[in-house]
Amino acid sequence: MKNRIAPLLALAASLLPLAAETNYALQPVLHPGTEKRHESFNAISKQGAAQLVFLGDSITHFWSGEPKSSRVAGALTWDKYIAPHAPLNLGYGWDRTENVLWRLRHGEVKGLSPKAYVVLIGTNNLNTNTVAETVEGIEAVCAEIRTKSPGAKILLLGLLPRGERPDAMRQKAAEVNSMLVVSAPKICDRYIDLSARFIQPDGRITRAIMSDFLHPTDAGYEFMGKAIDDALKAWGL
Repeated sequence: MKNRIAPLLALAASLLPLAAETNYALQPVLHPGTEKRHESFNAISKQGAAQLVFLGDSITHFWSGEPKSSRVAGALTWDKYIAPHAPLNLGYGWDRTENVLWRLRHGEVKGLSPKAYVVLIGTNNLNTNTVAETVEGIEAVCAEIRTKSPGAKILLLGLLPRGERPDAMRQKAAEVNSMLVVSAPKICDRYIDLSARFIQPDGRITRAIMSDFLHPTDAGYEFMGKAIDDALKAWGL
């Protein structure tokens, strides 16, 4: 019996480092409860009309645009800056990088030939992933976009700051953005970090800019909309 157990224990021990090193931000998985929204996106994408595709979490989802969301926080700025670019909002509340990877691989952009993508994803990864793991997830999303839409531009937005006052989570977001500055030239066509626009001189974030210190108000989306519109126009889009 000992002769049988020893090899099994050795094998198990050899696999432990592999298990510890698994980065779940890279493992495509469906976000439970989003099946209907996923199906609606697949149907819209097959029509092939969108020229600008947004990928992200609730910050993107709640902005505005088609398909309609039950919660809309930035309709005015969406109509002002984004709507003229024929956009499709593929944001999902609570999404993480692994969820976006799953969607890209399961038809959500199939049939589309967009001129550009706007990507803002990763803040939800900070709850369980390290900074490096989150960056790897963001890089993987951009790589997947290149595979699905090789001719499209990628505008990558840095993670927005969060929390009323500076804390560990906001610091992690800032560290992600610092790492993205280095990797951006290899994974996207333009990288924009808008963090400073959301933070007051004393380090606070106000409810006038972020209603819950995470999701922008229309005033907060003004910063995003203007920056995105300017970038698209610089590309002639």
